[in-house]
Amino acid sequence: WEVVWAAGAGYKLLCVCDGLVDAYLLTKSSSYKWDTCGPQAILRALGGDVLTLRKSLQSSGLSQLEGHGLCYHQPDSPMLSGGQEWCNDGGILAYNSPEAALSILSALAART
Repeated sequence: WEVVWAAGAGYKLLCVCDGLVDAYLLTKSSSYKWDTCGPQAILRALGGDVLTLRKSLQSSGLSQLEGHGLCYHQPDSPMLSGGQEWCNDGGILAYNSPEAALSILSALAART
């Protein structure tokens, strides 16, 4: 994989939507639901998605991609207050093809 620098969560997600990169990996809980909701809809329409990284890494094979899309109707971190409760807790993986996502998840799983 090649690392590409881009500013801002929204622009990084747009790069995935536009096919400039195959994926965007964020391992910390520093993005928020409002950063990911629009790009996730676009990626789903294009055959990709935005997943909760922690949940995806706890599964294996194709099940890493199923049922781990971001959820917007309830906070990931209800114990936090204010806007923090709406962070994408556990990191995210945005991808434009299932093959790219599975390749990245496989490489991450091999490291743990």
